[in-house]
Amino acid sequence: MDRRLGFQKLDCYVVAKEIAQRVQAAKIPDKELREQATDAAKSAFLRLSEGLPQETAGMRRKYFMESSGSLCETLAAVDLAAAMGMMREADANIVQELGFRLKRMLRGLLHSK
Repeated sequence: MDRRLGFQKLDCYVVAKEIAQRVQAAKIPDKELREQATDAAKSAFLRLSEGLPQETAGMRRKYFMESSGSLCETLAAVDLAAAMGMMREADANIVQELGFRLKRMLRGLLHSK
């Protein structure tokens, strides 16, 4: 029996969780950048998760905007880690592609009623 809530089955939820998992797995050696990237990835996932079950447009918009901002921070941190040789380029590219997918989904969620 599947014990997940409906929003936990959505593609945006799955993708946001995978981003957080991949950022964590990258084990960026610089403590400050690792913590920044990990915190931002977790924030993107958790803000999305707070917004999905909301019924009012204003609350959904608030959480999806926060998720989007945290996603951008995550992608910037991963890009920087790769540029500084602290993360494999291939791993960073996967996170970037997942991030582009999630960004498109967040944009759609922001414009849905």
